[in-house]
Amino acid sequence: MMPTFGSPKFLRLFVISAVVHVLSTNARAIDLYSDNVPQAQVDTCQSYAMVLALAAKGDPAFSITTFQEIRQGEADFRQIAAGLPGGPFGHEALKQAMNNYTSGAYRPAIEYPSTDLVAWLSRVRALTTLDGSADALIGRLTGQRFPVVLTSVTKFGDSTYPRHIMSILGLIGSGLNSNTQLLAFNSAIKGQGGSVNRCQPGTQPGDERYKAGVVSTNNFTLNEFNFGQGPKYVIMHLERNR
Repeated sequence: MMPTFGSPKFLRLFVISAVVHVLSTNARAIDLYSDNVPQAQVDTCQSYAMVLALAAKGDPAFSITTFQEIRQGEADFRQIAAGLPGGPFGHEALKQAMNNYTSGAYRPAIEYPSTDLVAWLSRVRALTTLDGSADALIGRLTGQRFPVVLTSVTKFGDSTYPRHIMSILGLIGSGLNSNTQLLAFNSAIKGQGGSVNRCQPGTQPGDERYKAGVVSTNNFTLNEFNFGQGPKYVIMHLERNR
């Protein structure tokens, strides 16, 4: 006999169904190892990284579960940031762009720690949840929610840049010496452009120059910012507005 609407059994089934639906919806997150595409333009790493950080939240209100959705978000975010004072690259413009993009739901908290690398690594570890061996980390990145820390680098692995925003996922190692590796998603791995059909619909300049993917390395150089108080590194992470 089927439970009737309003019966205790029906209500129990409804609650269980609702909870399962919410959990399954919240659990959806982008798979960093599947069908990834690089940033679309040579100068849109900020927009790409911001949207990737939002996708990693796994927030059902901002469901981003494919890299094609990240690419669309990259274009939309860039358009918003470009129309703001100091945009599209200024940090204050990026703050406002995320606020506008999410209708006030999220903002990037931006910190400028000193150039003490050990202190910087300690802060990154506190803001991320992934640590341990590379093999263990790989298994935890598929379809799971995880916090992302954005920073600016001039070198990461074999790629060098004037400056480039990276999405840091976690640390491998103690964080106390040069053996510590950063585990990051790089939207513009240089020197690895694959064969691209130039007539393929949706092909962007970035497709012909870069590849994207998860990289771990201890060979990196953080970009330094100087605001008149000595050189500083940068850390950005998304926070939900209350």
